[in-house]
Amino acid sequence: MNETDTYNYLGILQCRQTQDHKIKKQLTTVLTITLQKILKTHLNSKNLMKAASTYVIPSLIYSCAVSWSQTDLKILARIIRTKMTGVCHV
Repeated sequence: MNETDTYNYLGILQCRQTQDHKIKKQLTTVLTITLQKILKTHLNSKNLMKAASTYVIPSLIYSCAVSWSQTDLKILARIIRTKMTGVCHV
């Protein structure tokens, strides 16, 4: 296996050296898709927040090896807020 070869482990790209940009892009896509699936269920606000805490946030916790900058985290927070605003008026 070369330095640039990647493989999936638990749905996250892994390799010998960290490829943060690819992992961040994949996690952002997974976060958006999962959040959209939760929002389509038409849960009330309380259960919607519980579902987001249960299914969306753990996918980011697993990525603790990736160095997230403050601007990256603000972008993720903005994505979550804008998607949830139309549903539960957070």
